[in-house]
Amino acid sequence: DAYVRAAKEVIATDVSGLVAEVPVREGQRVAKGDVLLRLDSRQFQIALAGVRANLNGMVSTLEAMKLDYQRMLRDAQVKAAQVEADQANYERYANLVKSGGVTRAEYDNARFLLAADRQALEALKVLAGVQLARLGGSPNVDVTTMADYLQAKARVDAAQRQLDHTVIYAPFAGIATQVDSVQPGMYLAAATAAFGLVSTERLWIEANPKETELTHVKPGDPVDVVVDTYPSHVWKGRVESIS
Repeated sequence: DAYVRAAKEVIATDVSGLVAEVPVREGQRVAKGDVLLRLDSRQFQIALAGVRANLNGMVSTLEAMKLDYQRMLRDAQVKAAQVEADQANYERYANLVKSGGVTRAEYDNARFLLAADRQALEALKVLAGVQLARLGGSPNVDVTTMADYLQAKARVDAAQRQLDHTVIYAPFAGIATQVDSVQPGMYLAAATAAFGLVSTERLWIEANPKETELTHVKPGDPVDVVVDTYPSHVWKGRVESIS
C-alpha cells in the first residue's frame, strides 16, 4: 500500500503571448536550466526600448532642472544688483527733487523702477525656491535617487522582467509531460498551464502501513524499497517523516 511520488511543476509564465518555440518533446529528459518554451518576445522588446528611452529622457530632464536652478540663481543675483542700483538712483533723486535738480516725474520713475525690480527679484527667488523643492531641497542631488527617476527605472525593471519571462526554463531536472498541448503559433494567456515537468531527482515513497506496524518506526530509520515493476531491484532509503 505504497506509491512512488515525485515533485511536479506546472510550466506557466505570468505574461501572455504567442508561442514561438517549444524546444522539448513529450517524455524528454531535461536538465535544470534547459529552455522549455519561448514566447514571441518582439512586443516585449519594443516595450522595453520605449521605457528605456523614457528613462534616458528623464535623466536629461532632471539634469536640466539642476542647471536651470543655477541659472535662476544667477538671474536673481543680476536682478539683486539692479535693485541696488535702483535704490541708489532713487535715494539720489529723492535728494535732488527737493532742490529742483530733477523733476517730480523723474523721481517717480525712479521710485516705480525700484518697486518693479524688487517685485521681479522676489518672483525670481520664488521660482528658484520652487525649482529647489523639485530637486528635493538639494541643488547637487543625485538624479538616480529622485522619485521621477525611480518611477521610470521601475517601469524599465518591470518591462525587463516581462521580457525575461517570455522564456521558461526548467526549475529542476525532470521529464516533460503533456508537451503536445502547446504548439508554436498558439496564444498562451498569462498563468495558463502549458505542460508539466516531473522531477527525476526529488522522489519519495508515500506508504500507508497499519498503525501497529509503526510502533518502532522513527525518522531516519533505513528502508528497503521494492517496486513491483522491478522485483529484483532493491533501493535504499530512510524514513523522512511520519504523519
